[in-house]
Amino acid sequence: MSNETKSFYFNKISVIGFSLLPLFMFFPMLFLCLNYAGYKLVIFFIIWTPTIAWTSHEYFKALYFVIKNKPVLVLTKSQLIDNFNAITYNWSDIKQIRRRSFGSRYLAIILYEPERYKKIIKNVIARQLYKIDTSIFKTAFTVHYALLEGDEDSNLEFIEKWKDRALKSK
Repeated sequence: MSNETKSFYFNKISVIGFSLLPLFMFFPMLFLCLNYAGYKLVIFFIIWTPTIAWTSHEYFKALYFVIKNKPVLVLTKSQLIDNFNAITYNWSDIKQIRRRSFGSRYLAIILYEPERYKKIIKNVIARQLYKIDTSIFKTAFTVHYALLEGDEDSNLEFIEKWKDRALKSK
């Protein structure tokens, strides 16, 4: 396992499809609200616009990874590199890797000391979401697992085996 690495990429078709989802969500809701006056339009913009903006950001970020053919996850001898969230985890810091479902399916990383990694996150909103995630779900990192190329079960099994091999080779 000397210098070998394994990279995981987003599934191109899934990401392109999901990137169009915010547009399909926004315009029908906007047309529905145009039929109403006053407070309903305000409610739409207060609730739906931030939600759509956040999901759009995530999916367009994933689309960028597809266009640039950039790996989402890279496994090395000593680290799991999460390019999507711009965080690098040492294998020795990872307690568990598992699946998590919350509307969508995610790959979740549970750390021994999640506080150590909070300092790395520069985006204020992402840091707050990270705090919520670590306190409620006890996970540190999530990536849209369903959007990765390949079979979900096989990917998870491969990552777990890689982690075990990396820790044994120390």
